[in-house]
Amino acid sequence: MDAFKIMNPIDQFLFSCSLHSFVKRRMAVNEPKLAWINKNNISFEDALHLDILKGSTDDHSYESNNLSVSDYRELRHSLDSLFTFQTKKITLEIQNITGLAASFSDIRNRITMDDFIAQDCREYFEIDEESFHKNLSHQQISIIHDPNTNDHFSAFGWNPLLYLVNGDGGSHHFASMRYIASHLNIAFYLSGLLKLVYLDACAVSDFNNKYSGYLISNDDQTEIRKLTELYDLPCVFFRDSKHLPYNSCLLFFKKSHWRLFKFQESAINKILISFNSELEKHLVFQQKNKTFQKYHKA
Repeated sequence: MDAFKIMNPIDQFLFSCSLHSFVKRRMAVNEPKLAWINKNNISFEDALHLDILKGSTDDHSYESNNLSVSDYRELRHSLDSLFTFQTKKITLEIQNITGLAASFSDIRNRITMDDFIAQDCREYFEIDEESFHKNLSHQQISIIHDPNTNDHFSAFGWNPLLYLVNGDGGSHHFASMRYIASHLNIAFYLSGLLKLVYLDACAVSDFNNKYSGYLISNDDQTEIRKLTELYDLPCVFFRDSKHLPYNSCLLFFKKSHWRLFKFQESAINKILISFNSELEKHLVFQQKNKTFQKYHKA
């Protein structure tokens, strides 16, 4: 594709009118903004996985409209750069684990580990050392019993929880021994790999200076696609049915391509979730996130 050509003044005016009409229609229906957040439960699957944007090898997730190959690669590189992955060997006390990845119970409806205990684990234990050791000996707690396990710990800069990513199960016995230990003042330590994912502050600043991003519904995407095709506006739509909200996608475009005025950006921000603002918000949280900072600096 040829290099992007800046819109002439007439098309810029017409685009501005079309964009105003889109915003006006959306405000008239008064639909709530989509929410892409850490859900209020202990499930690793329901954590906010911003990092799905990093290094995705599935180009079918990305739909490029009117974007040159070089601009597309530059955008993908900027998205990749937002996130840093760090893996380290650590030892931590069992009470520090506040989330799980796998269970036969519905942990997506359990707000805390104690909630999980109260609703799903009472049959597994009594508050005594015998029960503690019985649950400890359960072989499905691979992080304890299997030196070759793929189970590991995981934390995100923008999430207050520290997860045991327990692919082989054992959640009820793990939670039970954790609960007993807290009531008997037993300090029990676990060792394993910790995978940290966090935002790079410089990359966030660079991205937000150059690009705009929005979380949009499929209906909004249909409307926006019409505008991009009518005015040859370059952009990228990103989809992930597993981690993004239902029937939604992310829209990305280079600011120098769309050349929005401040009042237009403000109008769009009233009806759509700004990915840029979310990055800034999560970066602020990351800097205050005691759980993340503790292990990031360890």
